[in-house]
Formats: sequence, structure tokens, C-alpha cells
Amino acid sequence: MRQFLAASVAAVTTFAQSVVPNPAQGQAPVKAAFPKRHARDRLEEALARIADPSGEGKRACLTVYSDAARSAADAADARARAGVSLGPL
Repeated sequence: MRQFLAASVAAVTTFAQSVVPNPAQGQAPVKAAFPKRHARDRLEEALARIADPSGEGKRACLTVYSDAARSAADAADARARAGVSLGPL
């Protein structure tokens, strides 16, 4: 199991280094291929799908912590505005 985890971490690290530009190495930032959407907007869409009476959300999600999710989305948006990243994954 440890070998598998070590190999997984190595693969993810290698992938992240190849995808995420490093300005310290003279690599220019790559512009995203898709428009950046706020975490709060994506969350509200997900909560709307969960609350949709004709959808599967009510059966799939027994407990929805909407307030905590909104707080976490707002914190993620604040980190993004400040330029703080939790990493590529």
C-alpha cells in the first residue's frame, strides 16, 4: 500500500509540475481554456440541482449543509481574489 501511495504522489507531483507554470523557471502563466467561475456561483447551481423536486438531489443528498458550504465557497473566492492557492489539485 505504501508503494502505491508513494507512486501516486509521485505521479500527481509530476503531472502538476508539467501543467502548472512556474514563473521562477521562466515559464509564463497559461491562460485557462475555460472562463473562471466563482466558487459561490458553482455552489448555488449545485444547491439548486439538489433542491430540484424533479431531480435526484433529494434522494442522493440526505443532509445538505448549505450555510457551511456557502461559507467555504466565499472563503475560496476570497483566497482566489488574494492570489492564495491551495495547490493545483
